[in-house]
Amino acid sequence: MIAAGAAILVGGGIAAASAVRTHRHEATCTAEGDQVRALVGDAARARIQQAFANTKSPLAATAFERTFAVLQRSSVALGDRVTGVCLEGDASPLASARRTCLAARTSQLAQLVETFGAATAPLVQRATDAAWSFYDAQPCNDAVARTTRPIAEVTARELGRIKAISNAGQYKQAVAASTALLAQVAGSDVELDVRLALANAQTHLAPKAATEELHRVLALAEAQSRDLEAAIALDQLAHTAGVDLHDYTAAHRFTDLARAKLVRLGSDNLAIHGKVLSTEGQIFEDENRMGEAEADLRKAITAFEDVSGPITRTSA
Repeated sequence: MIAAGAAILVGGGIAAASAVRTHRHEATCTAEGDQVRALVGDAARARIQQAFANTKSPLAATAFERTFAVLQRSSVALGDRVTGVCLEGDASPLASARRTCLAARTSQLAQLVETFGAATAPLVQRATDAAWSFYDAQPCNDAVARTTRPIAEVTARELGRIKAISNAGQYKQAVAASTALLAQVAGSDVELDVRLALANAQTHLAPKAATEELHRVLALAEAQSRDLEAAIALDQLAHTAGVDLHDYTAAHRFTDLARAKLVRLGSDNLAIHGKVLSTEGQIFEDENRMGEAEADLRKAITAFEDVSGPITRTSA
């Protein structure tokens, strides 16, 4: 009887200790998500609202309301995902890739908030679009994680920062930061990601240099069997060839290749599916093939709504 009682006490003690550990883990994970959501809290609201007002832009008030609403949605979705991934722990083989993706996304959101907090009149004009470019209702989902290479957190955060300043229209700064980071990571798995960020910024400053960089990205993606990054590069090449250079034959070849990559990946990557359809729609429009343009653009809208929800996207 004494032994049985002792066993019960020991078992109860182990169960209690386990419950305490579980509670602490849950509290830690909740706090990590709260830190992300706090990036777009009351302090950020006041700072961004004042910065927009200081530009004296006639769009300032409307742009602030729309932009901040999208940032808040982003912070909630990202914070919830951070908490969820933390709670799941390391059991999944995707755990490290998820954390890499989330570190980059969190850094990107923090940089957007910082950039909007020092807004200029030109940035006010594009702020809502910049916020929407970041928004993802299901950030770092498993379709994305499967194509994310685990990298050092400091590198992931710097890459996220570069994407944010590029989305905010600070292309020269993005090119400079990408070039500096590239010097550090050349020859590693993350070189492809940095080159893709560099090409994205160069597109707005030096299209020829961007095209050359995108071909380097494509070669690396093929060598590493990274179909998602290959599809993104092909989509950008298609846009440059069709919309900027009016080489429609090359442009459609690039979109066909991008779609082939996405078919091989499966149907989960709806955002890039929508982007390729949108690019092809713009190319058709440039060719005055309006019926085909409308069909592709409608499909693109459907894909984007499947990602973001049925929300009307309105620029300031």
